[in-house]
Amino acid sequence: MTASWVRGYPGARPANRCPYLAVALWGTDEERAAYRAATDSSHRHVRSGPDRFFTTGFLPQRFRDELDLSWGPRRQRAFEVIMRAIGEVLRRGPQRRRRYPLSKHLADMRRRRALGKPLV
Repeated sequence: MTASWVRGYPGARPANRCPYLAVALWGTDEERAAYRAATDSSHRHVRSGPDRFFTTGFLPQRFRDELDLSWGPRRQRAFEVIMRAIGEVLRRGPQRRRRYPLSKHLADMRRRRALGKPLV
């Protein structure tokens, strides 16, 4: 790996403390394959059900193939219908509710800045 620091997210760390990201960013294809083979067991414990369905639905097909996740046109259609329905419900709701997560995080950031605390 060529870089000694992993950047691009809050809390940059030395590459040796974040090997999965370092391999993903700067590793060769062989290193990526070896790391994926070593960590394949970690993919087995992913729960089934809604968590896996939505996570898989948001992944590009290339990643689904690499993770051996089954996904076909029927599931893609169901995912799109559900996401459209969720979007419609959110659009029809009050604006305050739609902005809730953002407004809460923004208020927290402003509070931290006023108190001199770290933002992250």
